[in-house]
Amino acid sequence: MATDLLEFSGGLQVKTSSFLRRSNQLTKSINVNGDEIGSLQKRLGYASYGGATGTSDVNGLYSYPDLTGGTEYLFCYENGSIKYNSGTWQTSKTGLLADAKPEFRVFVDQLFMVGSNGTTYLTTAVIDGTVYGTGGNASSAPEGDFIELFNDQVYISKGSNFYFSSIPTAGVITWNPTDDFEVVYTANGEDISSMHNNMALNKLLLFKTSTLHSYDGYRIVDVAKVGTTAHRSVATVDNVTFFYNKHKDKIYAYNGSSVRAVSRPIEKWLKGISDKDSVFGIDEDNEFYKMFAGTIVVDGRSYSNCEIRYAMLDNTFTIYSYYDTFTTYAKHKVSGVERVYAGEDSLVHQLARGDDEVYSDNGEPIFAEIEFETDFGVPSERKYVDKVIVYSTRAQNLKGRAKGRMRKDWDTHFSVQKDEEEVNINPRDSRFMQFNFSENSTQSPFKLEGLSLTPKLLTKRYG
Repeated sequence: MATDLLEFSGGLQVKTSSFLRRSNQLTKSINVNGDEIGSLQKRLGYASYGGATGTSDVNGLYSYPDLTGGTEYLFCYENGSIKYNSGTWQTSKTGLLADAKPEFRVFVDQLFMVGSNGTTYLTTAVIDGTVYGTGGNASSAPEGDFIELFNDQVYISKGSNFYFSSIPTAGVITWNPTDDFEVVYTANGEDISSMHNNMALNKLLLFKTSTLHSYDGYRIVDVAKVGTTAHRSVATVDNVTFFYNKHKDKIYAYNGSSVRAVSRPIEKWLKGISDKDSVFGIDEDNEFYKMFAGTIVVDGRSYSNCEIRYAMLDNTFTIYSYYDTFTTYAKHKVSGVERVYAGEDSLVHQLARGDDEVYSDNGEPIFAEIEFETDFGVPSERKYVDKVIVYSTRAQNLKGRAKGRMRKDWDTHFSVQKDEEEVNINPRDSRFMQFNFSENSTQSPFKLEGLSLTPKLLTKRYG
């Protein structure tokens, strides 16, 4: 038989049978990405930003570039306190609702805040620089669950209603909640579960749990009979809006003309989410949709602090499993570089990107694992492989294993220490061969580029 060259550009795919899975797709993909198409590399890590925020979970996080003051602040909400950071954490306001999950937007150079804990609402407020207040541009504003900007106005939703401010004049807006509101009547009285501005479509998207609608400033249009159950899962990547629905166990994408489920290749990972009410997402570099989902149980194995990462450019998925339990995401610029930041218990982390040399999860090693199988294009025949060449850049002592699919235990164990590592493996026969690679360290990420194998058919057939 001819030599097979295996590459890994297909991402994670666990939905179809082995016969339909492409040779470049993975059955396990933990803490790796295919950002360099055709190869796999271990993800970068993260480091804490600005020290401890306090002693409780960070329930809200937002970047506020104060143009007047010339400072880029990262604001967080923790245990009823609003804090800000431009190097160290400082307090703007205390004594608010301890378990609220606030939402923020920046408008007319002020940071607007709304939110609730599910029953009790925060007073709608604005932060000017670092000064908290409920007057000025927040005077007479309704309280609400969600806030969004659209066509030079601030929108706040509560229940099935959404309210809108005046258009600003010299940086000043006013509110008339008695008259300036609309009602989304559909879906049997369900409350609005999210609002999101898709700027490319010039539409305000209005979600309920079971429906999606759009608003252009004049009328509400029904878009789809599926909505979101997680407000913070909604994010737009390259003009496409993504969202999660726990009742469907799916991630959906809306491109302005249709809504489709994109998560079918990893359906069992969506079904395995333990806490489906606490997911949240964000876009990264206008290329990736990242959805933190917490603990996920797949095939009896539990994976902690998981993020489902979808790459728009090549339509692929991978799973990141972090050391810490994140509570919220935000994007923020430091020294002109925008990164994703993640809140957790009393800390905020800066997630590494690009050429950042951050190879641990705040000091903890990162465990990466991939798994795949191949039938060499001849599933009906039993065959064996007694040698494999592993191609890599920064091999980093990758641990490899190989076996026939029907065998319970891995037949061969080996390590990859060179860019071209030729490995002799046990000639165990099978119709499908399976391979597993893993690495656990704080060293720079490995990059696995492919495998070269020459299968040999058996002269004697087995049942």
